[in-house]
Amino acid sequence: MEGDLTLCFLCGKPSSDTCSYCLQVGYCSKYHLSKHRAQDRCLPFRVEVNQEKGRYVVATRDIAPLELVILDTPGSIGPKQFTKPVCLSCLSPVSGEFSCSSCNYPMCSQECAENVIHTQGECNIFPRFPDIKDYSTVQPQYECIAPLRLILNKNKDPLLWDMIKLHKDHTQDRIRINPQLVQEESYKITGLLLQFCNLSGAGFTEQDIIFSSSVLATHAVSVGENGRGFYPVFAFMSHSCTYNARHVIDESNCIRVYSQTQIKQGEEICITYTSLLSCTSHRQEKLRNLWFFSCTCARCSDPTELGTYISSVSCPSCPNNGYLVLEKDAWKCGECSLKVSESLVSSLLQSTRDIMGNSQNGIEKHEHFLNQTKQLLHPNNYQVLITERILSQLYGRGEDKVPREDLLRKIGLCKHLLSIIEILDPGFSQFRGLTLYQLFLGEYHLLFQDKLNLENILESERKVLRETLELCMRCLSVELESSTSGRVYTRAKGYLELINQTNEKS
Repeated sequence: MEGDLTLCFLCGKPSSDTCSYCLQVGYCSKYHLSKHRAQDRCLPFRVEVNQEKGRYVVATRDIAPLELVILDTPGSIGPKQFTKPVCLSCLSPVSGEFSCSSCNYPMCSQECAENVIHTQGECNIFPRFPDIKDYSTVQPQYECIAPLRLILNKNKDPLLWDMIKLHKDHTQDRIRINPQLVQEESYKITGLLLQFCNLSGAGFTEQDIIFSSSVLATHAVSVGENGRGFYPVFAFMSHSCTYNARHVIDESNCIRVYSQTQIKQGEEICITYTSLLSCTSHRQEKLRNLWFFSCTCARCSDPTELGTYISSVSCPSCPNNGYLVLEKDAWKCGECSLKVSESLVSSLLQSTRDIMGNSQNGIEKHEHFLNQTKQLLHPNNYQVLITERILSQLYGRGEDKVPREDLLRKIGLCKHLLSIIEILDPGFSQFRGLTLYQLFLGEYHLLFQDKLNLENILESERKVLRETLELCMRCLSVELESSTSGRVYTRAKGYLELINQTNEKS
């Protein structure tokens, strides 16, 4: 620990200053200290670096579930790379009824046109843009906004720019994977900013713009439906499919990272870059193509994915009804040891994926899919789980009196999902909270049908309902109030108050 105190917890530079509150980390500037002290507390993380992983985040002490770990503000926030016209301040879709009087970019109001994110950003740089002719199509000039806002920090906020430069931009990796995309991106963004906007005259270089575009492509996260943001501290976090933290973006566009499970001092704090309900080959392909590494976490290293078999399909010729698991580049049956090529399994999964429904389809469509694929997919296969998750939300939705068999089906689906979540998404996860709420609804309405009113439900039964709601609310307690998860939290709280009021009357 003595050696750690001589280095800045964020950038690793030599430091003679130590946080006087926790005495756990050194810092090289007040700016870096501000990333450690937030809301009158010391945030329990430190950035470390090694040759294999680059920079990554570890815990400076034991961290309890749902603790705030990182609070970060955006180094750049702007429209997504490929977007139809949006307001450059609030990122809402625009129709062209109002435009900034200076740069002529469409905005949603005068208030947004006067927002400092616009007036001190691109509006100072842009000449007057021509009118947009078609608001129904993607407009390439929006691709340059977020990179421009990022590189303006080079002059506006040098300390922030120094931290941005700590991140690997992966430009050469991106060229190797998709040279045409990078070439088109460079042509549009670099040409627009250096030539049309004359950024070269303000001291910016083509390398600055290429670096900023690549950093955003590699490290930016979605902000709302239409935005992307680069968060310089958050971007140090590594991926694992067995992650222990998750993030929420609040109303002020700050990003908050919360621990999802107990994290021990010195343990790496990880998030996931990929979807929970996806197979190993798809996750690995996405990680290689977008972030240029292969995951070696416990889930990816285990052909059964921690015993869940979430990628598995039925063995085509096994007399014991075995299932195939992916071992290196081939699928092998755990019962008869038959080996099947990866291309054949990929083809099967694509064919079943083609007949899957989505959230817009009704119950019949999804139940039909499960029946169609029952002999093809493992009961825990990710396509089955995605379908079951949709069904768990559809059963009972909008109905005054739900058939008993539908409620029992809803409860069974939720319990199956929770058994997988417990392994692959442990702790106080959003997925767990939302599924617990659906489980509560099924059990509540089933009891209500049997007992006719809440007062007739036994105290032991009400206790189970309360515990389900309380656990659901704890999982969703960090969610943004206006989000879907936040609204579920509010509804769960209302049900809990109703049950508690009933207890007081009983």
